[in-house]
Amino acid sequence: MFIAYLFSVIAIFFFSTVEIAGKLIDSEISPLNITVYRFLIGSIFLLIPAIMQIRKKRIRLQLKDFWTMAIPGILNIAISMYILQLAIYYGKALVVAIIMSSNSIFVSIFAKLLLKEKISKYRAIGMVLGILGMIIVVIGNRGGDLSPAKNMPLGVFYAVLASITFGLFTVLAKKNTHRYGAVAFNCISFIIGALVLFVFALIFKADITFTPNTNNLLGLLYLGLLVTGLSYVLYAKGLEKIDASMPAMLFLLKPIFASLLAVIFLKETFSIYQAQGVLLILFGLSLEQIVKTLSAKKLKSKEI
Repeated sequence: MFIAYLFSVIAIFFFSTVEIAGKLIDSEISPLNITVYRFLIGSIFLLIPAIMQIRKKRIRLQLKDFWTMAIPGILNIAISMYILQLAIYYGKALVVAIIMSSNSIFVSIFAKLLLKEKISKYRAIGMVLGILGMIIVVIGNRGGDLSPAKNMPLGVFYAVLASITFGLFTVLAKKNTHRYGAVAFNCISFIIGALVLFVFALIFKADITFTPNTNNLLGLLYLGLLVTGLSYVLYAKGLEKIDASMPAMLFLLKPIFASLLAVIFLKETFSIYQAQGVLLILFGLSLEQIVKTLSAKKLKSKEI
């Protein structure tokens, strides 16, 4: 059990570095190229574990299966992750990371609309608190150092849009990850999404080249192999052994990790208002789980 939690926390730490790593190389590689090469590298890394998972489940992939995985893959890679990279390019990595960390708010909204999942009173309250926290983070940054940002309002807009589209992807992918396995589903959807974005670049004659050097090659390899490849394997392995309610709780570590890393490596400022916003988001996202835990303990104490 300890190993499962360790794998999950390590994976989330790597997930938390995507905005920082992307910011460190976005002056040399375009957002489109970062997204394409990152997910192509990641999908190659996941290929062998994905084949093993498909064999274990004894699934014979047909054309309709690839189509089923293509739609979420295109939404995730060609739209959401590309928009995320644009947000990193124009805005501040710290603010983008915090906004992306609250994507579970939009997951709940789309799950209600598309899957008819119920939203409890406490989850609804938590969603409102999370949105208020996002607003505080954005407003709290207005008086801070904007030197790392090329166009902060545009960066915030793209970050919110990336969070919304990633929430939609999560809901669409939900049933398919169980059918094909998380690693196999991600591997195939990564390949399709990256290839579609690559074709999109060719059609619109976007520059798909970059000048290789130690910094940007290491950055791409880090994003592809560790953040997109290894992290998904570790996270999938961790989820095999821990309770299903834990992923959302563990992902609350992302804004904490990302904020600390942005301050250390990018020298970005972290105002008291942003700290308050992060705490409000964390409280909002964990409110329902806190209430459930307290209710369970209360019920257990009555039984005793």
